[in-house]
Amino acid sequence: MNSLTRTNRVPSLFESFFQDVDRALTNGANGKSAATHSPAVEITGSEDAYKVRALLPGVAKEDLNVKVENGYLTISGKSSWSKAENEKDVYSEIHRYQEFQRSLRLDERSFAVEQVQAKLDNGVLEVTLPIAEAAKPKNISVQID
Repeated sequence: MNSLTRTNRVPSLFESFFQDVDRALTNGANGKSAATHSPAVEITGSEDAYKVRALLPGVAKEDLNVKVENGYLTISGKSSWSKAENEKDVYSEIHRYQEFQRSLRLDERSFAVEQVQAKLDNGVLEVTLPIAEAAKPKNISVQID
C-alpha cells in the first residue's frame, strides 16, 4: 500500500540558486524579459462593492490598462527598469522589461460596470467594483392573512 506524506520543506539554497539561474536564462537576450507574468491580487468585499488590489511596483500610470469587457476584469501593462554603473574601468548596464496581465471572471449583471473605478497609489492598484442595485439582497416583508 502506498501512502503520501505531506511536507512543508523549504527549498535549499542550492535549489533556490538554480531556480534563479533558470529564471534568468529564460528572460531573453540582453537581460530583457519577454515573459508575461500574472500579478497577485487581493479581493475584498462589502455590502456595496468589491475591491481588487494588485501590487504593481514601478509601474507608471501610462503603462497600465484596466478594463471590464466580456465578463472579465483585466489588468495589464508593462514595467521597465534600467541601471548603469561605471566603476574602476568596469561598465555595466542592466535593462529589465516585463509585461503582466491578470484577468478575473465577473458576472457583469452583479456589478455596476459603468461605475467601476481604478486608482494607482505608490505601486498599489485598487479597482472598486460597485455592486449593482439589482444584485443587492432585498428584504421582503411577509404578510399574514
